[in-house]
Amino acid sequence: MQVLNRRQLLIQGGLLLGVSLTPLSKLALAAIEDSQSGSGHTFLSGSLKTTLAIITDIIIPATDTPGAVAAGVPDFIEQMLSRCVHSMEAQEWLAEFRKFQLESGFNALSKEQQLAAVKSLDEQLGQVPFYSTIKELTLVGYYTSEIGGSVELQHDPVPGPYNEIPLKNIARAWS
Repeated sequence: MQVLNRRQLLIQGGLLLGVSLTPLSKLALAAIEDSQSGSGHTFLSGSLKTTLAIITDIIIPATDTPGAVAAGVPDFIEQMLSRCVHSMEAQEWLAEFRKFQLESGFNALSKEQQLAAVKSLDEQLGQVPFYSTIKELTLVGYYTSEIGGSVELQHDPVPGPYNEIPLKNIARAWS
């Protein structure tokens, strides 16, 4: 029997609450757990994984905070596509992504050319479905990761100052 400390109890309680409220929750939770543990089945080949890592790194690069690759976003995207998307849609996405990689020779391009290619995809955001999916999942994966949620984002538990409102200035409530 495992003894839980308070932090583990709160984390697992929060996950349980999130699982009960989220559509596709079991699949999404499994994808998140697999992406964090590095387990699970493979959806992308080695060169496609490299392409995905480069694109996510261009979308959210490492600056004074870690980027998308450090947050495990490529693994998150792979798990979401392999577990949470209908297999036919995932195969269509994979075919589009593979076609882009082959036609552009993306991995062989210089860093400047890769950046230009991603900027071009960004300008056509609604017209290139595979890139729209990558961009959306990159943002979701990054900002729901530990790095995105605790290092990149700031938390203000009590936003703004406290301003007391005197009760004499409040009129009677309407029914």
